Amino acid sequence: MEPEPRRAIRAPADSDRKCNQCTHYYITHEVAFPHACRALNFKSRALPCREVLAASGEECQYFEAKQRTIRKGTR
Repeated sequence: MEPEPRRAIRAPADSDRKCNQCTHYYITHEVAFPHACRALNFKSRALPCREVLAASGEECQYFEAKQRTIRKGTR
């Protein structure tokens, strides 16, 4: 019996925005690994939420929304 071909797990479109709205996400400015997560302590070529979904099959459990600040003098 042949094994089933592996299917790519695609993150929902809204989960891509989730990393950008998380306090743990940051950009490394390294060409090879531009995305990183402080909570999980790793760097990646893809968004961390996609890496977590591919590895575990579940959405990231460490998501923590950024606090929005209002700057004076801007709209």
